[in-house]
Amino acid sequence: MFCKGSIRFNNDQPKVIFVEQHYFFKTLSNTNDFYYQQRYNSFDSNDAMTVIQELLTITEDENVIEELLTQLQLNHRRNDSLLHLSSGEHKRFQLVKAFLQDANIFIFDSPFTGLDVNSRKEVKELIELRSKESTIIVIADVEDIPSVITHVAELDKGSLKNFSTLKEFERISTSNFHPARFNGDIPLQHDSVEFDVAIKFENVSVAYGDKKILSNINCARSFGRGRLPPCVV
Repeated sequence: MFCKGSIRFNNDQPKVIFVEQHYFFKTLSNTNDFYYQQRYNSFDSNDAMTVIQELLTITEDENVIEELLTQLQLNHRRNDSLLHLSSGEHKRFQLVKAFLQDANIFIFDSPFTGLDVNSRKEVKELIELRSKESTIIVIADVEDIPSVITHVAELDKGSLKNFSTLKEFERISTSNFHPARFNGDIPLQHDSVEFDVAIKFENVSVAYGDKKILSNINCARSFGRGRLPPCVV
């Protein structure tokens, strides 16, 4: 269920930056009519800005840009088209773009989705640093709540279930947590389908234009029928 509402401020309306869960960008032709297959059509994707071109529209300070790109492991993609980024790279790009700006309030919607362990750590550190100057609102799962968060609003199917300090929320969550107990091994489900190999690749290559993604991959996998050779890249 989606809810709508409004926020009222006592003083002047602050600058708010909202980092969406999904990133939408425009082409150089000033349209937003990208389709997913353009990622595999080099001619069409030439209509997209590169990472550095987009970031230079925010600030001309390339030193700051390079520092953030390095922190979020995107510096090697600085000259690549935005359309060529993976979903995880797009998420990191969104965060770089947000951290380049100044605002009174930052709202991050699922900022850790698609990030590896190191990137999550870097993002949390950047959020903590920014919290010294701005109000931070993070929409995330319980295990991803940054340490700088002071209060938690817990939602259940679109309704407010609980609002409390982080310390009180952790106490309630801990008291309501009951670990599952097993009196033995978890039984394995036996499928009636019989096969020796679940998946197999022989000399598989994948290329994007002149860029090789995979080259002569040989891989076989089975389940419960002995060991097969691992994937060879």
